[in-house]
Amino acid sequence: MVRKILSPVLLLVLGVCAARARADDMIKPKLEAKPKEAPTHHRFYDRTAKLQLIAAGTLMSWDIAQTARNLGNGGHEYTLPTQSPAGIAGIQLGIFAASEGISFLFHKTNHHKLERLPRMYVIAGNARGLLESHFRY
Repeated sequence: MVRKILSPVLLLVLGVCAARARADDMIKPKLEAKPKEAPTHHRFYDRTAKLQLIAAGTLMSWDIAQTARNLGNGGHEYTLPTQSPAGIAGIQLGIFAASEGISFLFHKTNHHKLERLPRMYVIAGNARGLLESHFRY
């Protein structure tokens, strides 16, 4: 239920932030010619991104394993549309790949602060799934 609510809200917030960033660039008049500052580029997989990637992968693996164990013992998956451990792993990997793709898109369009958000969404979702599974079963 929480993922169904958070996903549209997250997309709306990201869209508003991206539109505002573009609007701010278009509205600002250039009155005087200042020398351009050196762009602050960073590598896509810098130290912070690697740590987030490790955290997201670890929590995702743990969540998949715990969900598969719960399903094997007669439990029920409430947040995903399948009751198969293989299906759940496929959906989780798809979400993980989509978050990396969105992060890379933000990186290439110079939204460097926003590129951390999809990974944090995956980390929070898997942590919530782990806690929900732990306290429900």
